[in-house]
Amino acid sequence: MTSQNAQTVFELGIRSFPWSSILYPLFFVVIGVILIRFVRKTAAQVMGFVALSAGILFFVLKVTVTLPEFLKARNEYVAGKTAVVEGIVHDFQPAPQRGLLIESFKVGETVFIYEAYSNSPCFHNAPIHAGPVREGQVARISYYKDCIQRVDIISGTTAR
Repeated sequence: MTSQNAQTVFELGIRSFPWSSILYPLFFVVIGVILIRFVRKTAAQVMGFVALSAGILFFVLKVTVTLPEFLKARNEYVAGKTAVVEGIVHDFQPAPQRGLLIESFKVGETVFIYEAYSNSPCFHNAPIHAGPVREGQVARISYYKDCIQRVDIISGTTAR
């Protein structure tokens, strides 16, 4: 296949960092600060300290788990630890309406499986039934082990 026009729909980088997973605990930090600062009842202030402490603890835990995984995956990508497969997407299995939100597809003989809403920095940002990968598309997938590092959708392709 020769590609005329490729659109990168995903690339492992700062935008793929799972920001939402580490920012959720900050909601409790904000609630805790509001209760401590603006509510003068002792019970509310105690709850504020509990919320603040829990928020900080969970934030630190999420960062210590998430950041090393991201840095490892990003370093592998930047270092060129990548295999590339290009071809027609087939056997696309979208995530079911209920249950585990696992999607899969093949390009050539290579099978790709990912959880649509995981906290992985690798490709997973597939809104259910509206993601960028579709059956019959021509795609170029860069990957290493179980991590999809880059997804290019190719238009204007011709088969040899």
